[in-house]
Amino acid sequence: MSPRAKQTKPRAKSTRRTPAANEGAAARLAALADIVALVRERPDAADALGRALDRLGETVAFESATFFLLDDLSGELQPVATRGAHVDLIPEVRFDLGVGLSSWVARTGRPVLLSDLRGEARPDAVDAPRHGSFVSVPMVVNKVSIGVLNAGSRQPGAFNEADRDLLVAAAAALAAPIVARRAAREADRRPGTDPATGLPNRLAFEERVAEAIERGRRYAERCAIVVLSFDGLAAVRRTAGESVAGEALAAIAGVLMARARQSDLVARLVPEDAFALLLPHQGADAAGRAVARLAATIARHPFADHRRCMPGTGVALWPVATGPGADAFASAATCAQELVAAALAAARADSAARATPTALTPPAPAEAA
Repeated sequence: MSPRAKQTKPRAKSTRRTPAANEGAAARLAALADIVALVRERPDAADALGRALDRLGETVAFESATFFLLDDLSGELQPVATRGAHVDLIPEVRFDLGVGLSSWVARTGRPVLLSDLRGEARPDAVDAPRHGSFVSVPMVVNKVSIGVLNAGSRQPGAFNEADRDLLVAAAAALAAPIVARRAAREADRRPGTDPATGLPNRLAFEERVAEAIERGRRYAERCAIVVLSFDGLAAVRRTAGESVAGEALAAIAGVLMARARQSDLVARLVPEDAFALLLPHQGADAAGRAVARLAATIARHPFADHRRCMPGTGVALWPVATGPGADAFASAATCAQELVAAALAAARADSAARATPTALTPPAPAEAA
């Protein structure tokens, strides 16, 4: 009897990752973490997107890259940040959201990865070299595209699926804060409440100042506008992050509300890191005492890690003989805007002139102990 043939099972394919693959994955995760932190600290969208391209360029081998955002007025994609040459494909083709393949990606919400392009450069496109590799990913929030990230390289095979997935994740991480800030800016254009502090916003404050001016014209009443500026909080955002700056803003709002009279109105002046108070029936002397009292209270207040903060201050009075708000024929709303702007400018000038910075400064050694 012939021996039975020995049967062997096929060997399962190994799923273990090589050291190079592990290093690549770690580098992509680090880049994504840096971008998440970066977008929290950079309120300007163009600045944040440009710095994101710089960071992504350390991990993804693109030669050129462009972020596009949908413009609210035209409804079409507009480039807002570019590294290298402007990047897009088929720019002569028009889609619903503009021209080029990026508009198709924004319309469909589907990423595109092309690794082996063989076309020739267009003779009329001096700044658009032939791409051997191209990737385009949508920036999506709640299933709605707000923009696109394109990247290109003259080398075929420059991008792989891991690169595409990193760009998809980065675009998503960048899109959500951009949408949130757009919504906040839109809210700031209407009288209402500042979401960070719960205080009236600038337009609501100016409306109340205008009402006080109307009463003043009718009943010969006076009022004062006090502004406290914390310009140094911009440095806190860059070094410690948005959350620390937000905690400081909330703490300042609490201090001002606790120290204000019942008849006073406290507001936040967005986008500046400044607060304003309307003091009815108060003249120069009373306003000066209020400013000194509020600034001293804030200077003594222990913020995070027992840090201290000293604001720049400015005051505007009504009625006023000359300067902003003095025009007797101007509307109360115009006078209010001029007075608030004048008080804010004085506070920022005071902040810039101070030897003591307005940022959160470390405590003295004795305090820290």
